[in-house]
Amino acid sequence: MRAILFLLVLLTVSYAAGFGQARQILERTWIVTNNGSFDFTASMIVNNSNQQIFSIKTEPEMTVTSNENGQFWLNYSGEGVAILRATIVVDVDYDPKIIYDAQVPKNNINFTNLTLPDEKIIFRTEKLVNDSSLITIYNIVDWVHNYVTYDLTYWDKTKSAQEVFVERRGVCVEYSHLLLSMLGAAGFEARYVSGYVYTTAWQPHAWVEIYLPEYGWVAADPTFNQIGTLDSSHIAIAYGPDQSYIYDSISTWDYNATLSLKDDIRTNFENADPKGIEMKIFFENDIVTFEITNTRPYYTYGTYGSSMANVQDSQLLLINPSSRMNITRSFDESIFNDEFVYTVPVIAWFNDAQTNKTFQIAVNDEEGVSEATPQCLPMFLLASLFLFAIKQ
Repeated sequence: MRAILFLLVLLTVSYAAGFGQARQILERTWIVTNNGSFDFTASMIVNNSNQQIFSIKTEPEMTVTSNENGQFWLNYSGEGVAILRATIVVDVDYDPKIIYDAQVPKNNINFTNLTLPDEKIIFRTEKLVNDSSLITIYNIVDWVHNYVTYDLTYWDKTKSAQEVFVERRGVCVEYSHLLLSMLGAAGFEARYVSGYVYTTAWQPHAWVEIYLPEYGWVAADPTFNQIGTLDSSHIAIAYGPDQSYIYDSISTWDYNATLSLKDDIRTNFENADPKGIEMKIFFENDIVTFEITNTRPYYTYGTYGSSMANVQDSQLLLINPSSRMNITRSFDESIFNDEFVYTVPVIAWFNDAQTNKTFQIAVNDEEGVSEATPQCLPMFLLASLFLFAIKQ
């Protein structure tokens, strides 16, 4: 009699944060050391379609100004040593709702020293350009994400796009400078975004916003390979042509004056939101099919991932409005022994949408992998490791 092996492999889903609405509380503290009078100016927060300012409190009372791009600044005049605080409550929800795909624009872009493309960057960009703006943005962001290797030794180095293209390493600043260069070479207006993101802790971060014809500004994070629907831990603080344009300042006659900043961030609430995405898993003829359905009338970017038989897959996707996409994977028969029957869990996700099933499978020497009855498995079991065998 064939032995029976029940196998549940360890499966994990890792996100920077969720993709639904979140309320973030940002407490910013600037410390000015100075002799005499000074004038203080600082980027405070951004108010846009992705994040809405709920409240602002300053101590002492400071002047708050803003411009047509939704950039908010603080201004203050004082004397001597000063501790300046601002508490900002902001609701974050990246849900772009793009209903139209325009042709790639033909803008003449003004580059900075850090974003100026050379012939190699222009040549590579031309290979990625499509008539569709949405597909072109997808191609460029995905290419930059996979081309550059994240390297923490580049922290505070601030490399230009041309240097990044050669060295192929960097942190979020380098990813963003190269992305700005390639988007500009393709004809898109784009801007650098400085802010914060949560991974294992809150940390400074940079990404990009792209002006999409017939729509407006769309966010893109080449470090995390996200477009449009960024995770809700992204808090935008300031815009600029590149990193060098984003800074706080004091004006004073004291050459020994200093300005330091400390930020403390906490999440008040965070909601998961699949944003109209529905997922199913099917198994037939040795093939697992992951069905992703976009039920809303919007173009939707998202991070798809799946895990089965201890093998994970992840990729950026663009799904058309009210449409369905199928992704297929086959089981690797070499990992199965024909003396056993296996119960294998499969999980898939697209941003906040998730689904899972378990399949009881056996290897048949003539027919390959065969399927028994699929089962739904509670999500909490997918984060455990369980191995049980019955020998007959």
